[in-house]
Amino acid sequence: MHKVDKSYETLLNRIQGDLAHASKKDSARLEIPEPQIIWVGQRTIFRNFMEFPKALRYVRDYVICPVCQSPDTRTEKVKKLGFLVCEACGARSSIKGNYA
Repeated sequence: MHKVDKSYETLLNRIQGDLAHASKKDSARLEIPEPQIIWVGQRTIFRNFMEFPKALRYVRDYVICPVCQSPDTRTEKVKKLGFLVCEACGARSSIKGNYA
């Protein structure tokens, strides 16, 4: 019985390690730009402020599925028309622009 408990603990530790590794990987697939902030006296200056709306607008239009809000999508081009195809729910949405 003791041998079974030891293998169970080994498997449990291995699974916990895999889950910790997987959660780090998932959090890194959508990255937000690093804010560049400087302080001058009592003022706070956000140097790269304009990068954030551009990144968020791009993500909303060309990454996030409009049906299920999943970031697991890919773009596809069919006869000059661009489509956003969701890997999670299978939805197919048209997109505008040259990103397909």
